[in-house]
Amino acid sequence: MTATSMDRFTSRREKVSQSCRSLKCEAFLVTHPVNVSYLTGFRGEDSYLLIGPDRTLLLSDTRFEEQIEEECAGLDAELRRPGQTLSEITGMALKKAGCRSVAFEADALTVGGLESLRQHSQAVEWNPQTGQIERLR
Repeated sequence: MTATSMDRFTSRREKVSQSCRSLKCEAFLVTHPVNVSYLTGFRGEDSYLLIGPDRTLLLSDTRFEEQIEEECAGLDAELRRPGQTLSEITGMALKKAGCRSVAFEADALTVGGLESLRQHSQAVEWNPQTGQIERLR
């Protein structure tokens, strides 16, 4: 990946981070694969992107470890272990970051997915957003 493309992705993520401030949320959870790719360059599946004020974290699994290193050099990633769910590692990441208010893509996350996230992040208030990332594109 070239420095120009990394700068492009960093700039895109910064816009999402700025939107968190206006939404009065501490972080934004991007769950739609197309939007994860738009913000990182990562083309894998089964991954979320957590964008906070101080850190961006790609949440994925070990199947994509090499691909993440190639496509997202320099981006922090948390990889789930076999038997661990994406909701579990997301909940752990939110707890570690101390997030209490998180915006999410309401049109990309199923009700079941949201309930699973709530189960693993009980201290978090979830703020549904529609089309937020698409407007930035």
